Amino acid sequence: AALVLAFDFPKARNLFQKLDMETQASGNQLLRGNIHEIMAQASLYAGDLSEAFRLLQLAEAILAQTENFDRLFVDKWLAITSALKDKASPSSVEAIEKVRQKARERHHWETLRECDLFEAIARGDGKRLRRVYFGTWFPAYRARVAFLSKQGFTGEEFFDDPPEAAADTPRFSQLLDPLQT
Repeated sequence: AALVLAFDFPKARNLFQKLDMETQASGNQLLRGNIHEIMAQASLYAGDLSEAFRLLQLAEAILAQTENFDRLFVDKWLAITSALKDKASPSSVEAIEKVRQKARERHHWETLRECDLFEAIARGDGKRLRRVYFGTWFPAYRARVAFLSKQGFTGEEFFDDPPEAAADTPRFSQLLDPLQT
């Protein structure tokens, strides 16, 4: 998972192939389902939504008998992938809302934040994207929000300040890079 979050997809894919074979041979289905879910994230971040869907459907089939967090994560990424692919169609937004409800019931706040982030990206909702960005104190997550919003999911315009912003207010992009003048 760390390799995916570090966007090191070649190393992640190599490890994934080894782990997939090992977990299939050993019958460790829970770990195998997790591996497919994580590699689906790598495919999503790389812009290959078809491969992300394929891996998530495999993970869903492998984890079909579970109702734990592992299944919640697969449902989350299926909904997110659908929203990105369908540009936040009503059915994909409904799927995200169902994931949010499950996350609230399980007190899994990170899943709620991820749903907000990717729904904002899919909708092109700058206000929600800013809320996600400023709603965390963690610099690494803020950097992730900025990175993902610039990688073909949304445009730079979501970081532009509205025309009514005060002249002495720093631009949003300056907040991302304090060294920028």
